[in-house]
Amino acid sequence: MALRRSEQKAALAREILRQHIRPGQTTMQPAAALRRLEQDRRIGSVIEARDHLKALRDEGDLNCEWVDRIGPVSLITLNLKPPPVSATEAAWRSQVATILANRSDVRPNDAGVLGDLWPKLTDWPQSYAAALVAELYDLRERLNDGEKTETMYLASARGGLASSKLLSLLPRAALQAFGLRFERLLDPPPYVIVAGQSAPRAVVLVENPEAFEIAATATLDLPVAWISAYGFGISHIDGAGARLASAIISPVLPIPLVRSGSPPPLASLLDHPQLLHWGDLDRSGLLIFHTMRAARPHLRLSALYAPMIDLLRAGGGHPYAEATGKPKQDHWNTEDGTVAALIELCADRAIDQEHLGPDIIRRLAMNTLEEISASAHPSSRLAIGR
Repeated sequence: MALRRSEQKAALAREILRQHIRPGQTTMQPAAALRRLEQDRRIGSVIEARDHLKALRDEGDLNCEWVDRIGPVSLITLNLKPPPVSATEAAWRSQVATILANRSDVRPNDAGVLGDLWPKLTDWPQSYAAALVAELYDLRERLNDGEKTETMYLASARGGLASSKLLSLLPRAALQAFGLRFERLLDPPPYVIVAGQSAPRAVVLVENPEAFEIAATATLDLPVAWISAYGFGISHIDGAGARLASAIISPVLPIPLVRSGSPPPLASLLDHPQLLHWGDLDRSGLLIFHTMRAARPHLRLSALYAPMIDLLRAGGGHPYAEATGKPKQDHWNTEDGTVAALIELCADRAIDQEHLGPDIIRRLAMNTLEEISASAHPSSRLAIGR
């Protein structure tokens, strides 16, 4: 029988909220609940989010004070109905119970939490169920014994299934509830790519590896050095800026991989008085700069931002959207006047650093944004933060 419209809204709201609550979580702030629903593409507006939340309230899945046309005005108490169990999930849970009946090291909640792995096991062969359960018990024992010696990929691959990605792809909350202590795992070794001459006049931290490649190739004859994050191959750019920031703020220096030239040791590069940052001109890119400067106070914005600023002020740039890879970049604030002005400038549109070509990179590579702004006429588009 087809669901009524209100039941459909309640079911969708229930599905979305279930994705964003922790195991055992029973309350939620009203603003957070509305935001989660609004951000889902199937809802997309605060008005629809409020309607979906009201439908869920009418179904009895949450309790709160409610004001018409405003929505929830008090802390939400959650009582979400459990999702329907399919025949295949029921078969998995039954198989887990059978496997555990033959083990002596089973804890009271093991059957339930291992059953909760199901969303990631819909294509897992039944013949491998016992091997998977055995692997997880072995991991639980190993992660509770001795010192930290392995990264997640290594620990995941050492068992009989020999899969390095198993731990990272199974539901983390269920694995933690099962008793896997992820804090016992080492972080993977951080790497950065470096390039440049032995006595650079400037050192530039680059957010994305492909922009690094263009810059390093275009400036082989110039006294400038470049540093970028490395991860899973040069073409894997997702999250590269965050990896770079993590490597720079870490108390242990990352491992440098020399792309070209003969740059100085990484410690010398990061202590260089003309240490610059060049990344995407968007909210996340500026936050990456802000994060790294907390660890390296002498870090400055590169002059390579200047033509990107020009393009934004001329009406160019792209929106924050799924199709541009920027669907959910959060707003943030800073007391730094220049960075605050840039955040305001890119509030609605952004520029990716790969937009700049080799000629512009060669011309601006060794200067700070402040130097370029100071040399411009006060009415120039480059005179930011003034």
